[in-house]
Amino acid sequence: MNPLLSYKVYTCVTHHLPTVFMCVRIALVEKQLEQTSHLIDLSKGEQRSKEYLGINPNGVVPTLVDKGMVVIDSTDIVNYLDTTYEPNSLRPDSEAEMQAMYDWMHMAKDNHLSIKTYMYYKLGATGISEEEPTEYRKNQTYDKALLAFHEHCSTHGFSQEDVDKATAVLDDCFAKMDVRLKDHD
Repeated sequence: MNPLLSYKVYTCVTHHLPTVFMCVRIALVEKQLEQTSHLIDLSKGEQRSKEYLGINPNGVVPTLVDKGMVVIDSTDIVNYLDTTYEPNSLRPDSEAEMQAMYDWMHMAKDNHLSIKTYMYYKLGATGISEEEPTEYRKNQTYDKALLAFHEHCSTHGFSQEDVDKATAVLDDCFAKMDVRLKDHD
């Protein structure tokens, strides 16, 4: 049995804490749930280890393990926590607001490669090493787009066109947020 299955929440050690992890932490606090964290050092590539990919084939953080149930996406983790545990529902009351909530959650999920492109470019990240692609390709079988992203990043880096496309996606997302939040304090 994979020893990582004994942990509850996989977090990451990095000086750039991913926002997706913060969403899960907020949900855990709001739901008043205790957690046991297992730290994954992104700078060492621990998220791409065979052991970690054994529970999260995307090789990303965070991952939730709850009573043997593995949930590997932050949107799915927040949804799982809210539908599984009381008290403090994280959901709005109206059907329209519920749909809006899901739209926002999926927008963030759908834009993750644009976010990664922008951040990797700005931070000068190089992706996986020259030695890692074969092992990573063998173990990461779940998200082909993420695999292609890491292979592209490692072999070609990002062109200005790549960054401009990612920036346009993010600008559109922020424009939608501005409209949504304009009447809120």
